[in-house]
Amino acid sequence: MTVLGIDPGTTRIGFGVISKVGGRLRHVDSGLLSVPHAAAAARLAATRRLLRNLIRRARPARCRCAPGRHHEQPLLPP
Repeated sequence: MTVLGIDPGTTRIGFGVISKVGGRLRHVDSGLLSVPHAAAAARLAATRRLLRNLIRRARPARCRCAPGRHHEQPLLPP
């Protein structure tokens, strides 16, 4: 079974692909996808294209996306 993990970001998306055969895990691929600095619609289109290509290449049986962390940013004082 192959699993794709995704760590989303605004301009960089981290990913890792592992394969489990029997009881052993094997690193298949990992890296960063760079999303261009552009208007929101263009970034979304680029993100869709990059992720679609990654999924086609990795052919995962499962995919997991890390939760966003925008809520962890400290609030600025008024």
